[in-house]
Amino acid sequence: MNKKDIIIISAIVSVITVSFILFANKKGLNLGSVQQTGEYHSTTTTSTYGFSDLTVLKGEGGTLGSIVVTKAGTTEMNLYNATTSDITKRTGNIATSSLLLAHIPASPTVGTYVFDTIFTNGLLISVGQKSTLSTTTITYR
Repeated sequence: MNKKDIIIISAIVSVITVSFILFANKKGLNLGSVQQTGEYHSTTTTSTYGFSDLTVLKGEGGTLGSIVVTKAGTTEMNLYNATTSDITKRTGNIATSSLLLAHIPASPTVGTYVFDTIFTNGLLISVGQKSTLSTTTITYR
């Protein structure tokens, strides 16, 4: 093989590589482990973070992924499939028992609690009125 043949073969390989990159990735080829829009969002609670009694984390349907408790507090926490606690503003015939997605008691064991639970209305967090909230990371999408 002479130098001219090597240049021609290198040019053909370059054209094929560039074509693959431009056309195969046209639909947004996912090269990571999570598809776009499938990633989780998160919020962190700490004993000094000012969550009100009721806070909407997400105002539409989604998935509660997990709650990671890194430091126990003395306040319980509930997560609901809702955007309000006002029963007069809720629509449809939803059983009240189906609204509670997760309950983290006061003084919980440190660890990761995986839920992968679907919510349809929204994600509402309610915290108790005792002294300190547990330090947690709540993941949802």
